[in-house]
Amino acid sequence: MGDNRQGGGGLRAFVGGAAVGTKAGSYCGQLGFDRSGEVARALGQEQLAEDHFLAGLKEDPRNFYLLRAYADLLIDVGRASETLPLLQPHLADEGILLRAAIAAAQKGGDPQAAADLRNRLKDHFQEIRLRASEPHGKFESRFELELNHNPQRALDLAVANWKKQKEISDARTLLEAAVVLKDRAAAQPVVDFLTEHRTQHVVLQRLMAELVVEP
Repeated sequence: MGDNRQGGGGLRAFVGGAAVGTKAGSYCGQLGFDRSGEVARALGQEQLAEDHFLAGLKEDPRNFYLLRAYADLLIDVGRASETLPLLQPHLADEGILLRAAIAAAQKGGDPQAAADLRNRLKDHFQEIRLRASEPHGKFESRFELELNHNPQRALDLAVANWKKQKEISDARTLLEAAVVLKDRAAAQPVVDFLTEHRTQHVVLQRLMAELVVEP
């Protein structure tokens, strides 16, 4: 996957669906707080990412993209308890509801709140299908993996979603399910795509290392 050193030279990071050339510490003005935060995460610079997300949310507290991204960061670094107050006013958004449910289900969370949010999300997906539509693939895949504990269903959804769109979050969703199932074959198209586009992202690299998938 190439050089993953932080803070030096140019780095190709696949952020929000686009591969962009960046330099650590100099990209906020070029990309805005949302994408600059995602680039910092790709570099493994979690504090810098948090600074960007918080600055963006100060300007626009209802920016759902930033709220989702910041919630993911907090969950990843073990600060899920900080996530629920942040997300509570915005649970009508599917992606925010998902992250709130995941945060509540973390160790030390509120079991009743976790169950209520999980059921609310499950009902939401069912309502979408009753309207002859389909839930967002990566959201439903995360639900199945992290809340419904059904990794095969999660992988199936992630694979189908990957055929439709290819962003960092889509890659991560598929790789996480593949890691649980130790399914290297399912992960290989993602690895091939990331390699072709010279994508650098510390979380994706860690997941691929767990699968021991060779690019």
